Amino acid sequence: HVNFAQQPVPGNTAEQPPSPAQLSHGSQPSVRTPLPNLHPGLVSTPISPQLVNQQLVMAQLLNQQYAVNRLLAQQSLNQQYLNHPPPVSRSMNKPLEQQVSTNTEVSSEIYQWVRDELKRAGISQAVFARVAFNRTQGLLSEILRKEEDPKTASQSLLVNLRAMQNFLQLPEAERDRIYQDERERSLNAASAMGPAPLISTPPSRPPQVKTATIATERNGKQENNTMNINASIYDEIQQEMKRAKVSQALFAKVAATKSQGWLCELLRWKEDPSPENRTLWENLSMIRRFLSLPQPERDAIYEQESNAVHHHGDRPPHIIHVPAEQIQQ
Repeated sequence: HVNFAQQPVPGNTAEQPPSPAQLSHGSQPSVRTPLPNLHPGLVSTPISPQLVNQQLVMAQLLNQQYAVNRLLAQQSLNQQYLNHPPPVSRSMNKPLEQQVSTNTEVSSEIYQWVRDELKRAGISQAVFARVAFNRTQGLLSEILRKEEDPKTASQSLLVNLRAMQNFLQLPEAERDRIYQDERERSLNAASAMGPAPLISTPPSRPPQVKTATIATERNGKQENNTMNINASIYDEIQQEMKRAKVSQALFAKVAATKSQGWLCELLRWKEDPSPENRTLWENLSMIRRFLSLPQPERDAIYEQESNAVHHHGDRPPHIIHVPAEQIQQ
């Protein structure tokens, strides 16, 4: 017999565990004596196709597991979500109406549950937002401030609310462990960065740009009900980014004080603008006001923000930029 487990499978660098077929032939390990007439690496006896197929399947599974682990490490997600739904938490004041599923209704008490969790665990909104639904402190602060009814909320908001509800259904000990892991990760990142803070306030715009923007916003609020906002605004956003050759991250920051992930989600769902969806309507109104600025003024804002990003280019890309107004909140 050939101890095939010692030979690497082509295309796979992971160490291969012994196949069940190898262990079923007895407890005594097979010994291979190299033959002088054979080229190094060749075997004296033919390898069965079944054994080769078993090793290839095992290599494929290990590669898939490695890719999943890399994805989890990048997104700071809990691996438990891949294997089975989160169990129902015993720490909630009252049980939820249904088990977790893709169609689970979000309880209207989700906002109070989040506040209670922040107080119980003694964690910041930034930590909870990252581990619960992989978003920023600014978005969580906005969600808690507006407290929209989940029954009439937009689809993009429901995705975030459902993610928070699912996370809160994890056992309390499991959530605390995730919080601790996130704290340690943040501390390690801060140590690697040196004096640079994890949350930094972006530089304010020049007086002339800021004044013009404020004046436009005031006019926009007066015309909010008659503002030309329809489904075509999503195409306008993409055309503007293409014209100005700016990234989604830069446009989202200067046009709506949001993150690149928020803008990706907005353009993905392309929900029909309606004043009933208050959060969606206000955000699109902010973008509409920005797009209503003269083109040279928009380009000046892009250039200024791009220079500010390049000025802080020595910082790691995972620094979270939060507007000053949200930090005060």
